[in-house]
Amino acid sequence: MIPTLLLPLLPLLRPQRTLFALTALASLTPVAMAVPKVVLLSLDGANPAILAPYVANGDLAPGTGMLLLESKGVKATRNNTINPSLTAAAHVAIATGSNAATNDVVSNSYQLLASPFNGAPASGFGGPIGGYSIDGPMESVFPTAEPLWIGLRAGGKKVATATWPGGDGVNVTIPGLTGTPGSATNPIVQSASKRTVDYTVPFGSSMAPFQKGFNLTAAAFSPAPAATIDQLTAAGKAFFGTVMQTSLESFTSGGVTYDIKAVVYDSSNDSQVNYDTV
Repeated sequence: MIPTLLLPLLPLLRPQRTLFALTALASLTPVAMAVPKVVLLSLDGANPAILAPYVANGDLAPGTGMLLLESKGVKATRNNTINPSLTAAAHVAIATGSNAATNDVVSNSYQLLASPFNGAPASGFGGPIGGYSIDGPMESVFPTAEPLWIGLRAGGKKVATATWPGGDGVNVTIPGLTGTPGSATNPIVQSASKRTVDYTVPFGSSMAPFQKGFNLTAAAFSPAPAATIDQLTAAGKAFFGTVMQTSLESFTSGGVTYDIKAVVYDSSNDSQVNYDTV
């Protein structure tokens, strides 16, 4: 996934990640300059020491993939981390320009003060950014931090995030409280407007259905319909023999219905049936 944000907040990324910032500018003239567009790609756990052997061995070919991104933009090889250096806290720090003590997202999982004593912990990927008021509880009138996309969108910019914590468009409530979200017994402590961008792929653990895997065997697949074949052809995929397909799940989230499928095909023209691509 590519988290897409216009972010000048690079020093907050922890050392265990490699960071690429890509800036695309049109030709500069004294008359006009194109508005720069920046793609920020954070690879969780892929620090330069991990990636370097793949480059040295030729596993990552020059001019392709991440090396292409690096050649077209800027790569940070060392960054100052926040404390704690955990995925949710670090990414919220990048998005807000603040540390965990200020933005109130202090871990991947933590207990909110307003939760019942035996209530479930909050997920750092879906926790209230900038805190909340424990009186009520209710949304804070003066949050201690806010994601960069709030100001960008207020200024007329378009923002897209992919699996970036906080860009999920959900109303945040207190784990362990019951009742309809937004009711007196289950108040909203951060409204969806503070977590909404223009385009997003939500981080799975922040909203239902939660992340899960699938155990598939050959029996789960059947020949793919013509529509799938047409889509693979349009995408420039080369395949031989029968393309096989299975349905994984269907669900509705945020008012949008998703139908997730998996396709396998043989990409080698060697007169053998080798389903080598999913």
